[in-house]
Amino acid sequence: MIKLLNQQRQVAMKRLFRQRHSIITVRKRPVLLLCMVMMLMWTFHLFDHEIPQNVDSDVESFEVRKLWEFDAGPETFGQVQMVDDSIVMIPEKWQLEVLALPRLAELYKRNLNNLQIFCPVKTVFGGTHDGWTVCSTEQQNKCVVYLITSNPGPSNFLSELKSIWGCHVNKIDQKNCTEKTLQRISAEKVIDIFAVDVDDSEAILLERMLALGVISKVKQLLVTFHGDMEGQLNARQYQDRLTLQRNLLHLGYRIFHRTRNTQCTHCDKVPRPGCVTLNMMLPSQVKAPIVIPPEHILGNLTSNQLNRYYHRYLLTTQTFCKKLSPMGDIGRGGWEVCIDEPYSPAVPCLVYSFGTADDWAFDSALANHFGCEVHSFDPRYRNTKEDTNDTSDLVPNNNRAGTVFYHNEALWDKDTQIRRPDGQKWTAVTFKTIKKKLRHLKRQLDVLRIDIDYAEWRVLPSLVSSGLLRHVKQLFLELHGNTDDGSDQYFHRLLVLRSLHDLGFRSFWAQAKPDDSDQFVSPLTSTRVSKVYQLNLINIYVI
Repeated sequence: MIKLLNQQRQVAMKRLFRQRHSIITVRKRPVLLLCMVMMLMWTFHLFDHEIPQNVDSDVESFEVRKLWEFDAGPETFGQVQMVDDSIVMIPEKWQLEVLALPRLAELYKRNLNNLQIFCPVKTVFGGTHDGWTVCSTEQQNKCVVYLITSNPGPSNFLSELKSIWGCHVNKIDQKNCTEKTLQRISAEKVIDIFAVDVDDSEAILLERMLALGVISKVKQLLVTFHGDMEGQLNARQYQDRLTLQRNLLHLGYRIFHRTRNTQCTHCDKVPRPGCVTLNMMLPSQVKAPIVIPPEHILGNLTSNQLNRYYHRYLLTTQTFCKKLSPMGDIGRGGWEVCIDEPYSPAVPCLVYSFGTADDWAFDSALANHFGCEVHSFDPRYRNTKEDTNDTSDLVPNNNRAGTVFYHNEALWDKDTQIRRPDGQKWTAVTFKTIKKKLRHLKRQLDVLRIDIDYAEWRVLPSLVSSGLLRHVKQLFLELHGNTDDGSDQYFHRLLVLRSLHDLGFRSFWAQAKPDDSDQFVSPLTSTRVSKVYQLNLINIYVI
């Protein structure tokens, strides 16, 4: 009997095992099928993730967007946006009303120069003179864009967003922006980009948009504030702007970029310098900083890809400098100095400025504001005026701003004499020769500024090979190009920029020159780009 029971138990166990195995097998099939589908989707994503999903049926537009979003390295995607805590706190309206005018002006200036959120990859749509800077985020759906403007002409900003990102764009004339129009806009679920440029009435319009709930739908808010930024506003104007910016701050908007427009025109059609565009956004997932790939990858890129990569790279920022201090003549561009610790210049600071031309404002500002010892280099001027009839103020003397010293020399990759086409002879010397002559070989440079009209591409490789850039905290470059540059030029320039990155230099501020003469339409992408860029870098290894 016991033997029979054992046999029956074994048969039952085998049957149960077969049933479980069958159930597991059946369950595995849909799981395996699902895994195969996901693998296929992931494979297609690898080849297609750089192309926006909302592409046009038009083949030419598709190719433009494909090239525009081209990146050579996988590290250019996926960084999550971080919000900085050390923002300028704006008091409440009743507190602003009791502040004196100088205090209001200083608070407003501090707020404008304080970047509050890090956007690594920025794109200029519509050209750097009349266009707008947009933060490149990870777009999930088709984007929606609105522009309210007093300019009746066509908008290159909207046309480029439509052709490149496939956005649904809407342009509204300031005269037609009624309460009913704003109520209709408030019905949108999400507005990716909202730009406002409305002749001195931006504060009134934004207050209406806040009251109707339009602002709460917006991811990126771009606003041009009119008025002189150099202390020419009255107390009421400062209070209104600061109150508005406080309200936007409480809604979660953070400044990721700002653009100074020195030629803006007000509603009375009188040009007044100093308008500023604040580029604000809500925290969101953004693209990580663009990093130039190594030489063997660059060598496999086409001429078109090198062209696009160069122009994209010169607008990216790779590290977050929260506090900027504009130095120099704002009307001529000026330069942004990072005053975050430990990069801010501090006495006894040392500055070299190459290519001063007739603009001494930057050099004098660093001497006066930070107390730096500044050495200015330009072979176009002499230490003294030989022509007694010359009454211009273009020729400096060695006591300008107290500690600004002028040198009639050009920066070059070797010590030589350069004969100019006009017959002038320039003394050209290397960076090492200059430091040795001034007995600065062992001193650290707080700021090195180089603006030498195309010669930077010849000089920078020699600076890198000299090893002396390792002792530079902040490096300011004005980089030049031409409309007919080919693949060889772009390849060489990208290698030079890559060598600076390898030394530890990271861009904290980047912008294209806003002059009309520097703009041109790229025959490749049919978009407006610049021949001249300013690139400001800090050396993360120097501290």
